[in-house]
Amino acid sequence: MKNKLIESEIRKMMNLIDYKVGMTITEQTGEVLVNKLNDKIKSVMVNNQNEILSDVKVEVDQNGDNLVLRFAAENESPFIIQLRPQSRGSYSTSGTLNRDIPSIPLSNFYDEIWEGDEDLERYYQENENIKKQMDDLKVPIRMYSDPIAEFEITIVGNDKKNRRSDDYVMGARTNLGFFFSNNGAKFGVSDNTILNTEVGGLQVELGKVNILPPAPPEDETVTPEIASENIKLDLVDVFEYDSIKMKEPSGYQEVLGKFKTDLNNALNNLKGFEEFLKTQNLVVNGYASQDADPTENDGGNLPACSEYGKGKGPRSEYNKCLSQERAQKVANDLQEIFDELVGKDEIQVNAEGNGETYKFGGDGWDNGKDSKEDLSKNRRVTFNIPKYTETTRN
Repeated sequence: MKNKLIESEIRKMMNLIDYKVGMTITEQTGEVLVNKLNDKIKSVMVNNQNEILSDVKVEVDQNGDNLVLRFAAENESPFIIQLRPQSRGSYSTSGTLNRDIPSIPLSNFYDEIWEGDEDLERYYQENENIKKQMDDLKVPIRMYSDPIAEFEITIVGNDKKNRRSDDYVMGARTNLGFFFSNNGAKFGVSDNTILNTEVGGLQVELGKVNILPPAPPEDETVTPEIASENIKLDLVDVFEYDSIKMKEPSGYQEVLGKFKTDLNNALNNLKGFEEFLKTQNLVVNGYASQDADPTENDGGNLPACSEYGKGKGPRSEYNKCLSQERAQKVANDLQEIFDELVGKDEIQVNAEGNGETYKFGGDGWDNGKDSKEDLSKNRRVTFNIPKYTETTRN
């Protein structure tokens, strides 16, 4: 009798353990597994970077008088860079690049992704939405210029010296890993000719893979979460007179630091925030104070606004230019933050100079009552990220 009681209690405990394990997996599925899956995919991609780069082929070809470089994985449309003749036996081109090239299927790495984590594999097998995203995905490679990519191809003789170099490849085709690591390649296209390819300013890295969580069922209630209301800048009278140089002290660096912290927190905690930012027109707005008659020709001395300087144009046009230059200074600093936290060229921050205003303080230059404090409130630069709403399951 005693043994049966013990067995009964053990069964109860085992049932309770099974219940708790099942509950944990369910919670992970909703809250953790998508992020965990993306982290594991990123780790596996980094470990296999050489194989991924090698999957994209680089081929040199002729197109009339021009030479072309083709970049493509198997069964993918090629990305083509065309080089025009510059002089006898020399071809070149330059420009900006920002291109994702699909390469090897993500499914090639499933064994590594599931290794050591049965929950991830189970999540993939049991969720058709996740399965389809992953099965359809080819790992992207991002090619971009930093700041400008320059390509040059020179025709040289096929001699032993050229063939001995580390960047020599027999034929007109190699792979992106080889091509990029050598900043070009010597293509031995015939017994007599080598095409010597030199590349500068080209950056290649693994693109971003972001498996999205399944949408909630239509009959499931959602609760809006309002975020990013505090991700903004409001700089008041921080520039030196007639300059884009900051006053000392201005508190500008502290404001930038808080902005960076707030932005980083939102990117880490809100799954859709990064994609939301990419759809927005992000603009830094600059304003100037209306201290005197805007029609007078008494602009300042900022070199970038010399077209409207003293005696050349109305004061209002000079101050519009000044507000543009100040807004651009702040936009450049914010751009560095976005590039660091999100990725270079992923998000563009623009600047707009709005010129003279008195909407932040006072009633205008001609009322004779505006104080220095009223005027200073209008020497302002503002930047606000639009309010973001993310829906989450109850």
